Amino acid sequence: SDGALAWRFRAAPHDLRLMSYEQLESVWPVSGSVLIQDDVAYVLAGRSMFLDGGMRMLRLDPLSGKKLSETILNDRDPRTGKNLQSRIQQKKMPVTSPDILSSDGKFVYMRSQRFNLDGRRAVIDPEHQTDQEGEGTHLFCPTGFLDDSWFHRTYWVYGKNAGEGWAEWPVAARLVPAGRILTFDDTHVYGYGRHPQYLCNSSALEYRLFAADKTFDPARAARVNKVKIPQNIVNWKNRAKRPELDLSAVSRKWLVEKPDVIAKAMILADRTLFVAGPPDVVDEEEIWGRTLEPGVQAKLHAQSAALEGGQGALLWAVSAANGEKLAEYRLESVPVFDGMSAANGRLYLSMKNGCILCMAGK
Repeated sequence: SDGALAWRFRAAPHDLRLMSYEQLESVWPVSGSVLIQDDVAYVLAGRSMFLDGGMRMLRLDPLSGKKLSETILNDRDPRTGKNLQSRIQQKKMPVTSPDILSSDGKFVYMRSQRFNLDGRRAVIDPEHQTDQEGEGTHLFCPTGFLDDSWFHRTYWVYGKNAGEGWAEWPVAARLVPAGRILTFDDTHVYGYGRHPQYLCNSSALEYRLFAADKTFDPARAARVNKVKIPQNIVNWKNRAKRPELDLSAVSRKWLVEKPDVIAKAMILADRTLFVAGPPDVVDEEEIWGRTLEPGVQAKLHAQSAALEGGQGALLWAVSAANGEKLAEYRLESVPVFDGMSAANGRLYLSMKNGCILCMAGK
């Protein structure tokens, strides 16, 4: 209770350092935050199953630091001893990269990888991106929760599996709730995600705020999977001509089309959804094919400056019930990606200018 060090535990197999992003780091860094589930601390150390002997999944007593179990996750299939790459199916291979751990009380998750509560993998072989129903549904990001690059093939998912590579990467987002950032409650997923027509190799991307049903709908998914749209992978204009039921199996409670804020941080607090990020200056659909026009160039430069924090940020308070904007606030700086939390009636934001912002109701 006085903040004094109670115990220390070296999760790495050896005390070794390397240079990474211009700083010294452990060869086997711990992915934070550490997960506490049923009075057990789950700790993941390492950079990849293919590097430096792999990763360690540790279970510790959070009060004493005593090691309860250690599972080595390396490049071998524990069932056969063969290289994990032998389990590749089409373009998919087993999950081998670390991430912030999460849990639904039954499993521990690392990206789409499920672990039993004893720290061992429940499933090793890759699962198909259309398999989204049943046990193992959870919130994850195929490239990790810390990936803030917004590469066009990446997004967060509330589901079981994700596709990889050309033609397969958008499949999960067509079937289950997905977006650049998501949060959820007992019944719905709230998010900031692209319009369904852009779930292809599109150079234009426009977004919407939404609330979606958490329940997977097999009938709607079957319809989406059966639809044959010419140039389905590359032609967003062609996809936009189809009804949304052909493009997405997700049942949405409400939508806010093309909001003026680019959601870099989001959190649900009671029945209010808070969304923060730089202003959205450019309608990419509107400027498609016109990027060399001087007026469009000026807008693009303004958008680039806004993304870097040149126009500060917006904070929206949105009703989780119907999507109505309840309030809007101007912030001096842009929040870091996923840098917002709420506790005890207060909102906390970690800002790119190095400040921590705390906001409270009157």
